[in-house]
Amino acid sequence: MTPELRHGLYAVAPEDMGVQQYAPLSSKAESAAEPSKSDTQQPQQAEAGKGGGKGKARPKLIPLEVQRLFARLQMLQVQTISTEDLTTKGFKWQDRDGRVQHDVHELNRLLIDALERSLAHTPSGAALIPTLYTGQATSRVTCLSCGRMSDRDEAFQDLMLMVNPGGDSDPDSNLVSALAEHIQPEAMVGENQYWCERCDRKVDGERRQMLRELPPLLVFSLNRFQFDMKTMERVKVSAKFEFPLVLDTAPFVNDQDGLYDLLGVVLHRGSAYSGHYHAYIRDCLGEGAWSA
Repeated sequence: MTPELRHGLYAVAPEDMGVQQYAPLSSKAESAAEPSKSDTQQPQQAEAGKGGGKGKARPKLIPLEVQRLFARLQMLQVQTISTEDLTTKGFKWQDRDGRVQHDVHELNRLLIDALERSLAHTPSGAALIPTLYTGQATSRVTCLSCGRMSDRDEAFQDLMLMVNPGGDSDPDSNLVSALAEHIQPEAMVGENQYWCERCDRKVDGERRQMLRELPPLLVFSLNRFQFDMKTMERVKVSAKFEFPLVLDTAPFVNDQDGLYDLLGVVLHRGSAYSGHYHAYIRDCLGEGAWSA
């Protein structure tokens, strides 16, 4: 959640949001807007439509509740803000659904995807999420026998990076090294050979991901969980992992220079099966009143 997203949501036209059909303080309005069974099961898909009936857009509940959450964070002089309206009115999570523990990477994807679906058919909001969060990559497989290359373009909204288990003693356990490893070629040999159409047989190959375009807001997700073959259990990698305050992405992207300032870090405290998240956020606009 960044100033760019906040300002973008504020800029979506009220008629595109269906504000006139949304009355959060009216119990009558809440009853009238009660979703059907199918809407409750898939709120993102229900909101993605252009709205029915005489040209009036249905309320985009998830973007509206995120808007209201941002407004409360800005305007209220309190220590905590509840997300209950977003979860119950926006996502329609009730009782048990709202208490399900989510991995922060999964939850971030769920929220961004829900916002994109909800605003997909609105003139003033359709481009918001793709413009801020979507990058472009190419997955390339090269045949080591004939040299044939097969490319597949892919869009992404975050990059998953591996954390080295030996990080505490490894000077290369950091964001820059992990990003460099992310774009390194991967050998496709032995049982992992692939079928080359030109050679008409299975051959040794090389697979790599090339980053072609990075979004303005670049999200990294660190993979800190591995499967221990000795204990046959999932374990958390708690090794140190360093990251710069300013990231130069020029060495990793084809024909694109860019410096990225660190805006926030989400930390997990716990085991591979449970725990809690907390965040360090850079107040880049100086809007908060902080005390130690």
